[in-house]
Amino acid sequence: MHLTPSRAIPGTRTGRIEYIGRGLHEELTDALGTVLNDVARKIPRLLHLDVRLFDEDPVRRRRFSDSLDRAGWTPSRAPRSYSHTLVLTLGQLQEDVINGLSKRVRAKIRTALNSPLLRFAPVSDFSYADRIRSLNSLTFARTGGVVPRIDLDGILHDSAGSRTSLLIGAYARDRSPPDDLVALQWARLNGDHAVLEINASERSPLFKKLSPGFALMSCVIGWAIQQRAQWLDLGGLTSPHPEPDDPMHGIIFFKTSFSKDYRAVAEEWHLDPTPWLAVAAGAVRSFARAVSIPRRAYKEQVR
Repeated sequence: MHLTPSRAIPGTRTGRIEYIGRGLHEELTDALGTVLNDVARKIPRLLHLDVRLFDEDPVRRRRFSDSLDRAGWTPSRAPRSYSHTLVLTLGQLQEDVINGLSKRVRAKIRTALNSPLLRFAPVSDFSYADRIRSLNSLTFARTGGVVPRIDLDGILHDSAGSRTSLLIGAYARDRSPPDDLVALQWARLNGDHAVLEINASERSPLFKKLSPGFALMSCVIGWAIQQRAQWLDLGGLTSPHPEPDDPMHGIIFFKTSFSKDYRAVAEEWHLDPTPWLAVAAGAVRSFARAVSIPRRAYKEQVR
């Protein structure tokens, strides 16, 4: 559980559990809501608690959510993360998974991996931190999305010092560091499966003939199999069928090139363990908004 100081009422905190469910918590399936209620009430000054229930098994996920519902939890009105994703089933050999992809995708992977213009290697040098942030921002700018905050120091440390995380990059051989990093992917192991957390790249003339993202994905697949992951979560997707003018069209095309197995996997739930405290926080927020509106109007008049 991650606890964060609340700005609504000084001294209070908000909590979030990012990943609960699946076989790890199966013994608590029908009692999950009650157990979490007890935990929440034992945390001093906890304003509210958010839980992200993640389970690709629809029957088991339904039992978890029914338990939360019975215990007084409510579905979150503004979920922070994705609820649907594409699932790529892995086997014992990377070659078998790659051979199961389309001829077009296999060709893109081979072309990028064999190109003398590119090299592929883990990103471990902290001097690439700003370049990674830039590539991530460029990727979200192309879709109009809001760039999420990433713990880059944590990602670099974890990828360099453990087997549970891989930060892999595509480097242009004719450039100098750190601008030689043109694309990257970060994947994280989560028990029996891996999750593609970041997929970022620049757009340059180099990409007209090469698709380094496809080669990076093959590296992630190989790494996940080595870590004995049974499947790969491709990092969330709102829909596998984009409209022609959808800014996510390129990302959807890329992800569906590797899997067509589109599933609901997650739900987010909310609890106010101390209702009167939640009411007080709501009143404080309402008062703050009421005060700020006249201030903004006054400033506009002055300008």
